[in-house]
Amino acid sequence: MTEQPALPDRPAPTTDSTGAIQLGIVPLRPLTLPDLVSGTFQALRRNAGPLVWLALGLTAVAELVNELLQAVFIGSVPDLGALNQQRTLSADELVRYGGSLLITTLTFGAFGILLVAVANVVVPRAVFGHTTGTREAVRLALPALWRLLGVDLLVVLITALIAALALGLILVVGPVGALAALPLAAVLIHLSVAFSLAPSAAVVEGIGPADALVRSRDLVRAVGWWRLLGFTLLVGVVLAIVTAIVDALFGRISGHSVAGDMLSVAVGYALTVPVGNTMTSLFYVDYRARAEGIEGLWRKAG
Repeated sequence: MTEQPALPDRPAPTTDSTGAIQLGIVPLRPLTLPDLVSGTFQALRRNAGPLVWLALGLTAVAELVNELLQAVFIGSVPDLGALNQQRTLSADELVRYGGSLLITTLTFGAFGILLVAVANVVVPRAVFGHTTGTREAVRLALPALWRLLGVDLLVVLITALIAALALGLILVVGPVGALAALPLAAVLIHLSVAFSLAPSAAVVEGIGPADALVRSRDLVRAVGWWRLLGFTLLVGVVLAIVTAIVDALFGRISGHSVAGDMLSVAVGYALTVPVGNTMTSLFYVDYRARAEGIEGLWRKAG
């Protein structure tokens, strides 16, 4: 791979300590954990508009929409922490909790799909030194939204089928069925990792939902399932700690007022979601580099 001349929207190429060319946020070679961490923060710094500020804005809108829908369709939801431990939830309370969870999941999921698409437009381009404005990133991401929605629906369907099978075993066989359902839980864990690169494949390669799931599975199988699981768990733990700190900080300041809770959600989401999306996109870049070289991504980003 020869050095490329600098383009107006990217710096001149350099080489890292291994001799690999670095055009953008990471060197063009298989990535290490320090590469992934450094690349994530470089991507967020150089593309703050589409990765950070867009996430903050969409999160604020999603939280407002969520609160509005909750007020219209659910009303007040009892505080679980305030319930007497001796009292069980009524059927009405269970329905309201379920409805509240469904509305929150759908609202943030809808806005989250756009953020995933934007990240998978911006990050591969940033690997090759390009910066992407918010408007351009959204324009390039919009055609992929239906593919991402299809990926999510397929994953939900597969998960629901396996969960239903496990529940059926428990109901039919009894306690022994719970033991028989354990392998199904292992299957769910395996598939959640094997399919985790599917959104990136759907956006970057422009393939359909089913093909994206197969593509993700093949990349993970070729490079290593345990490696991706370890990185995913590490990132998840760190982001969970950050979320807990933000929630505790805003809760202490605001006394868990409605405005304080909304601000806590918006800030926590804007801090963790861009990092998670960027890191996942870099996992995809890394797995492609390890499985088949970086040239295909280079042509796409160019």
